[in-house]
Amino acid sequence: HSVRTSARAWVRACGRAFEIPADDEGAARAMEQVREAVLDANCVPAGTSEIKVFSDELPLGVDHTYSAGAQSSSAAASPLVVLYAQIGDALFLAAHRALAELSST
Repeated sequence: HSVRTSARAWVRACGRAFEIPADDEGAARAMEQVREAVLDANCVPAGTSEIKVFSDELPLGVDHTYSAGAQSSSAAASPLVVLYAQIGDALFLAAHRALAELSST
């Protein structure tokens, strides 16, 4: 998947990027793609300490995180999903809400 340079919002998960279309259902459609990527058997979080030190797939201490819901009781065992959008923008709010819902399923 690729994200256009003109995109207002996108999500990165499991080494892939998903553009969030700026329409009423865009966030929901994008999160369905993210859900499928996260459930893919090839999407495995960094496990060893060495991998964690050099990984750009792990959250920083300042990042806002949700647990993986039913998939795992440990956030450390969860793939990292990163939302890129202007904070406060309607598209950010819709995508953030959809991600929060996704993390609880």
